Amino acid sequence: MNLVRSSSTARFAMITGACLLAGVLSVSQSMARPAFGVRGGAYGDTTDTNSDDAFLGAEALFGMDNTHHWYGNPNVEHAFVDQGDLTSLSFDFHYDFASSKTVSFWGGAGPTMILTSGDAYADRQSTDYGANVLLGFGSTKGTVRPYAQLKYVFADDDTAVIGAGVRF
Repeated sequence: MNLVRSSSTARFAMITGACLLAGVLSVSQSMARPAFGVRGGAYGDTTDTNSDDAFLGAEALFGMDNTHHWYGNPNVEHAFVDQGDLTSLSFDFHYDFASSKTVSFWGGAGPTMILTSGDAYADRQSTDYGANVLLGFGSTKGTVRPYAQLKYVFADDDTAVIGAGVRF
């Protein structure tokens, strides 16, 4: 029972911390207003090509320079694992390589923390730290901007992630 309570508390603390950090880092007046978004997709186990777990997530995106090439992208994702929980908190940074008037392409990386618990993980709660590398593309115009992204997570259990989302 304590594992479930502490797991929920840890997740709440992580999500709250990520939102506060995103807010603090995005208050500079010389940078654009932060964008917020939702995303979904699949976490794929690199050792089992038949294992894909759906995920939902939330993010903030804020400019880190006046040239509009460097961005901070803190995000949280929860994968719906059979008989378990997997939640990741990442603070990714990306660089926009090419930007047309309507589409942008980016690559980036960042640290991640992964919380797992449940029967799928030997009925234990654990925390794993790793790093993400990512590539993506998305719309730059409009109040709702769709995007797609590929991400690879280097951790104790490497994971490939494909996702799509919208930013507001």
